[in-house]
Amino acid sequence: MAKTFNNQAEVDAYLNSIVDKVLDNVAQKLLDHMHMILDEYLYNNGHKDGARDKNGKIKPNIPYYKHLYDNGGFYAGWTIEKSKGYVRTLLFDSSKLALNPEQASHLGSGDRDVRNLMPRILDDKDFEGKDENFRFHGSNYRDENPDNRSYWDMFQAQLNSLITDWFDEEFSKYGIKRG
Repeated sequence: MAKTFNNQAEVDAYLNSIVDKVLDNVAQKLLDHMHMILDEYLYNNGHKDGARDKNGKIKPNIPYYKHLYDNGGFYAGWTIEKSKGYVRTLLFDSSKLALNPEQASHLGSGDRDVRNLMPRILDDKDFEGKDENFRFHGSNYRDENPDNRSYWDMFQAQLNSLITDWFDEEFSKYGIKRG
Protein backbone atom coordinates (compact mmCIF):
# COMPACT_ATOMS: atom_id res chain seq x y z
CA MET A 1 0.00 0.00 0.00
CA ALA A 2 1.35 3.38 -0.99
CA LYS A 3 1.90 6.01 1.68
CA THR A 4 1.08 9.65 0.99
CA PHE A 5 3.01 12.52 2.53
CA ASN A 6 2.10 16.19 2.67
CA ASN A 7 5.60 17.54 3.24
CA GLN A 8 9.26 16.62 3.78
CA ALA A 9 8.85 16.57 7.57
CA GLU A 10 6.28 13.74 7.26
CA VAL A 11 8.61 11.79 4.95
CA ASP A 12 11.49 12.24 7.38
CA ALA A 13 9.39 11.21 10.39
CA TYR A 14 8.10 8.12 8.56
CA LEU A 15 11.56 6.99 7.42
CA ASN A 16 13.05 7.71 10.85
CA SER A 17 10.37 5.55 12.49
CA ILE A 18 11.21 2.68 10.11
CA VAL A 19 14.94 2.95 10.80
CA ASP A 20 14.25 3.08 14.54
CA LYS A 21 12.09 -0.08 14.40
CA VAL A 22 14.65 -1.87 12.24
CA LEU A 23 17.45 -1.00 14.66
CA ASP A 24 15.40 -2.18 17.65
CA ASN A 25 14.65 -5.50 15.92
CA VAL A 26 18.24 -6.05 14.80
CA ALA A 27 19.45 -5.20 18.32
CA GLN A 28 17.06 -7.82 19.74
CA LYS A 29 18.40 -10.38 17.26
CA LEU A 30 21.90 -9.46 18.39
CA LEU A 31 20.97 -10.12 22.03
CA ASP A 32 19.17 -13.35 21.12
CA HIS A 33 22.25 -14.48 19.20
CA MET A 34 24.46 -13.70 22.21
CA HIS A 35 22.18 -15.92 24.32
CA MET A 36 22.43 -18.70 21.72
CA ILE A 37 26.24 -18.45 21.80
CA LEU A 38 26.18 -18.54 25.61
CA ASP A 39 24.00 -21.66 25.48
CA GLU A 40 26.28 -23.41 23.05
CA TYR A 41 29.70 -22.41 24.33
CA LEU A 42 29.17 -21.89 28.05
CA TYR A 43 26.10 -23.61 29.39
CA ASN A 44 26.59 -26.66 27.18
CA ASN A 45 30.40 -26.56 27.29
CA GLY A 46 30.58 -26.71 23.51
CA HIS A 47 28.72 -30.02 23.32
CA LYS A 48 25.88 -29.57 20.83
CA ASP A 49 23.94 -32.61 22.04
CA GLY A 50 23.27 -31.37 25.59
CA ALA A 51 19.98 -32.18 27.29
CA ARG A 52 17.48 -29.34 27.48
CA ASP A 53 14.76 -28.52 29.98
CA LYS A 54 11.10 -27.83 29.12
CA ASN A 55 11.95 -24.19 28.26
CA GLY A 56 14.69 -25.15 25.83
CA LYS A 57 17.50 -24.11 28.18
CA ILE A 58 20.51 -26.39 28.32
CA LYS A 59 20.71 -28.52 31.46
CA PRO A 60 24.10 -28.11 33.11
CA ASN A 61 26.33 -31.11 33.48
CA ILE A 62 27.10 -30.20 37.08
CA PRO A 63 24.26 -31.60 39.20
CA TYR A 64 24.70 -29.29 42.22
CA TYR A 65 24.79 -26.05 40.21
CA LYS A 66 21.55 -24.41 39.12
CA HIS A 67 21.96 -21.98 36.22
CA LEU A 68 20.05 -18.76 36.78
CA TYR A 69 19.92 -17.61 33.12
CA ASP A 70 17.67 -14.50 32.94
CA ASN A 71 16.97 -14.63 36.68
CA GLY A 72 20.30 -13.26 37.85
CA GLY A 73 22.53 -15.48 35.74
CA PHE A 74 25.02 -14.51 33.06
CA TYR A 75 22.17 -14.03 30.55
CA ALA A 76 20.69 -11.28 32.70
CA GLY A 77 23.83 -9.17 32.50
CA TRP A 78 23.65 -8.79 28.72
CA THR A 79 21.34 -6.00 27.59
CA ILE A 80 20.80 -3.65 24.69
CA GLU A 81 20.95 0.03 25.52
CA LYS A 82 19.17 2.47 23.26
CA SER A 83 21.07 5.73 23.19
CA LYS A 84 20.25 9.02 21.55
CA GLY A 85 19.53 8.74 17.86
CA TYR A 86 20.24 5.49 16.06
CA VAL A 87 22.77 4.04 18.49
CA ARG A 88 22.12 0.62 20.06
CA THR A 89 24.80 -0.91 22.26
CA LEU A 90 25.25 -4.45 23.56
CA LEU A 91 26.36 -4.01 27.17
CA PHE A 92 27.17 -6.17 30.14
CA ASP A 93 25.68 -4.89 33.41
CA SER A 94 27.14 -6.88 36.31
CA SER A 95 24.62 -5.42 38.77
CA LYS A 96 21.95 -7.63 37.15
CA LEU A 97 23.74 -10.80 38.24
CA ALA A 98 22.62 -12.52 41.43
CA LEU A 99 25.07 -12.94 44.26
CA ASN A 100 24.27 -16.31 45.81
CA PRO A 101 26.81 -17.55 48.40
CA GLU A 102 24.91 -20.83 48.96
CA GLN A 103 25.52 -21.80 45.34
CA ALA A 104 28.74 -19.80 44.93
CA SER A 105 27.11 -17.84 42.10
CA HIS A 106 29.45 -15.10 40.91
CA LEU A 107 31.85 -15.43 43.85
CA GLY A 108 35.61 -15.71 43.87
CA SER A 109 38.06 -16.67 46.62
CA GLY A 110 36.97 -15.62 50.07
CA ASP A 111 33.43 -15.16 48.76
CA ARG A 112 34.64 -12.10 46.87
CA ASP A 113 32.07 -10.55 44.50
CA VAL A 114 33.35 -11.16 40.94
CA ARG A 115 30.20 -10.22 39.01
CA ASN A 116 32.01 -7.43 37.16
CA LEU A 117 34.67 -9.95 36.06
CA MET A 118 32.25 -12.60 34.76
CA PRO A 119 32.55 -11.76 31.04
CA ARG A 120 36.31 -12.18 31.26
CA ILE A 121 36.24 -15.17 33.61
CA LEU A 122 33.89 -17.08 31.33
CA ASP A 123 35.75 -16.10 28.17
CA ASP A 124 39.34 -16.67 29.28
CA LYS A 125 40.15 -20.32 29.97
CA ASP A 126 43.31 -19.27 31.81
CA PHE A 127 41.53 -16.89 34.17
CA GLU A 128 40.70 -19.56 36.75
CA GLY A 129 44.34 -19.77 37.80
CA LYS A 130 44.14 -16.19 39.00
CA ASP A 131 41.43 -17.07 41.54
CA GLU A 132 41.93 -20.41 43.26
CA ASN A 133 38.27 -20.79 44.27
CA PHE A 134 36.88 -20.10 40.84
CA ARG A 135 36.95 -22.85 38.24
CA PHE A 136 34.71 -22.44 35.24
CA HIS A 137 33.82 -25.96 34.12
CA GLY A 138 33.42 -24.95 30.47
CA SER A 139 37.13 -24.29 30.19
CA ASN A 140 37.75 -28.04 30.48
CA TYR A 141 36.18 -28.45 27.06
CA ARG A 142 38.46 -25.82 25.55
CA ASP A 143 41.50 -27.46 27.17
CA GLU A 144 40.63 -30.73 25.42
CA ASN A 145 39.64 -29.05 22.14
CA PRO A 146 42.16 -26.30 21.36
CA ASP A 147 40.30 -25.21 18.20
CA ASN A 148 37.23 -24.32 20.25
CA ARG A 149 37.12 -20.56 20.59
CA SER A 150 35.75 -18.49 23.43
CA TYR A 151 32.14 -17.34 23.43
CA TRP A 152 33.17 -13.79 22.52
CA ASP A 153 35.34 -14.94 19.60
CA MET A 154 32.47 -17.06 18.29
CA PHE A 155 29.98 -14.24 18.72
CA GLN A 156 32.15 -11.80 16.76
CA ALA A 157 32.96 -14.30 14.01
CA GLN A 158 29.31 -15.18 13.43
CA LEU A 159 28.10 -11.61 13.76
CA ASN A 160 29.97 -10.47 10.65
CA SER A 161 27.97 -12.82 8.44
CA LEU A 162 24.64 -12.35 10.20
CA ILE A 163 24.31 -8.59 10.64
CA THR A 164 23.75 -7.80 6.96
CA ASP A 165 21.14 -10.54 6.67
CA TRP A 166 19.34 -9.22 9.76
CA PHE A 167 19.22 -5.69 8.34
CA ASP A 168 18.05 -6.94 4.93
CA GLU A 169 15.32 -9.03 6.57
CA GLU A 170 14.09 -6.18 8.76
CA PHE A 171 14.12 -3.52 6.03
CA SER A 172 12.33 -5.89 3.64
CA LYS A 173 9.34 -5.84 6.03
CA TYR A 174 8.87 -2.22 4.87
CA GLY A 175 9.51 -2.94 1.20
CA ILE A 176 13.05 -1.58 1.35
CA LYS A 177 15.74 -3.59 -0.41
CA ARG A 178 19.33 -2.96 -1.37
CA GLY A 179 19.97 -2.53 -5.09
